[in-house]
Amino acid sequence: MNRALYSGHMLFVMRCLFGIIAICMLPACGIMQKTAQPHSMPQPSLTSASSEPAVLPNSEVRPSRYAMLFNTLEVPPLKLEAQTPPSEEFLEQLQQAFINKIRDTQLFARVVSKAETRERDGVLTLDVSILSWDEQPAGGVIEIRLGIVDMRGRCEFTHATTRGELKRIGAIAQASSIGQYEINPLVDGVAVFVTDFMHPHPINEL
Repeated sequence: MNRALYSGHMLFVMRCLFGIIAICMLPACGIMQKTAQPHSMPQPSLTSASSEPAVLPNSEVRPSRYAMLFNTLEVPPLKLEAQTPPSEEFLEQLQQAFINKIRDTQLFARVVSKAETRERDGVLTLDVSILSWDEQPAGGVIEIRLGIVDMRGRCEFTHATTRGELKRIGAIAQASSIGQYEINPLVDGVAVFVTDFMHPHPINEL
């Protein structure tokens, strides 16, 4: 019985320590804000992805300034604020492309579309909102807002907005109700946004 009490006491102490670290390390809500410049959109192609992969071994996870606090990034379905949004299929493709690209950065042990409720203590959420979408014959002009949120406290640590054109791939796509778009610059920009928050690049790491 004493061992159980001791274990419970140590668990409480560890949680308190992590809480103190979080208070000291994390920026206050609303203070750390970024405004991204519009991306030029060169020629990418969407790579399809599988469902959630296994957790990466710890040796493959790159160190970052918040690695002790957050081991999971949740990328939920994109939010819609645009009056004329793109198709649901296109939004699902974008979400999966964001997940795949951020996994490649190896800043988190897990990058998932939905985190379990019980995992709230170690989870950051990438909120992506489509602010506007203007579909044109040559492509679509998109404006998005990105935010990084602590899933537990719903505190937004930083945010950015960007606007740019997603060009269609191929002439056949012009007659398609869904279309294929060159999305890699947008996907790369989202990954850079997350990386800058988790792992700022030193000058000698370029």
